[in-house]
Amino acid sequence: MGLLARISSIDSIQEMEQAKQDRFLDGLACAKQERFFVACYLLGYVIEMALKLAYFRLRPVGVAQNLDRELAAARQMSRARGVRSLHDMAFWAESLIEERKRTGRPLDAVLALELATRAGQVAQDWTEVLHYRRSVPADDAYVRLRAQVKWFLSARQQRLWS
Repeated sequence: MGLLARISSIDSIQEMEQAKQDRFLDGLACAKQERFFVACYLLGYVIEMALKLAYFRLRPVGVAQNLDRELAAARQMSRARGVRSLHDMAFWAESLIEERKRTGRPLDAVLALELATRAGQVAQDWTEVLHYRRSVPADDAYVRLRAQVKWFLSARQQRLWS
């Protein structure tokens, strides 16, 4: 049986939450083997998923509901803002901040600034195009991304959508 036949056929909050946890553990395992470049690649995806999950939890979708419509709407929104892809950390941080305002529950100004700042810092070390690049030593970037992941996965992250 092929790998694609073994995974869910839909993108949902529930699936993304599990994938986030899986990629986090994969990233830590790679770091333990001193494969820091691939650890950074995986941890970047963890942060991206944490941002997307916080945003989608604000939207009127169930945890098992297919996110196709939400992703299509996000893609339209990103194009309107001139964002090149749905992997853009700043886009998701801004979208989350704006969605909170739109729903009448704006983020605390200090938390919103920290979120935007951290998303920008992550973007200095991570982009999805890393998978097209040769592996180079990245232990310093791993240390930075590991600290960012710790923040994004901490209890504070729940404050982003609750």
